[in-house]
Amino acid sequence: MAMFKIYVGNIGGAVTAETIRDVFEPYGEIEDVDLATEKKTGRPRGFAIVLMRDPTQGRAAIAAVKGKQLSGRTLVVNEARTRRRVKKVTATFASSGYGRNTRRRSQGLYRQRRGG
Repeated sequence: MAMFKIYVGNIGGAVTAETIRDVFEPYGEIEDVDLATEKKTGRPRGFAIVLMRDPTQGRAAIAAVKGKQLSGRTLVVNEARTRRRVKKVTATFASSGYGRNTRRRSQGLYRQRRGG
């Protein structure tokens, strides 16, 4: 069975996964809380993902918690969406000139400079 994922944003640095669990527990059974941290430093990134088994309870939790204050910050709460991966442009592609006036260059539409 697929889990219902909830995005919780605008989390302060002192907030722990247990604190977030305590906020969401009154609205249904929580499977897991994943507090995002930076890879290099281990510091919190300011958001978490809460996993709940029941989508109905998850939507009720979103409606109840959205806009609540936690450690002096207003929480941003939504149903989590999957991120779209964006292809990175490689240096060879960018420096090859491809895409930069290649049609004009191949058709000889550039004027030749005189002298110099």
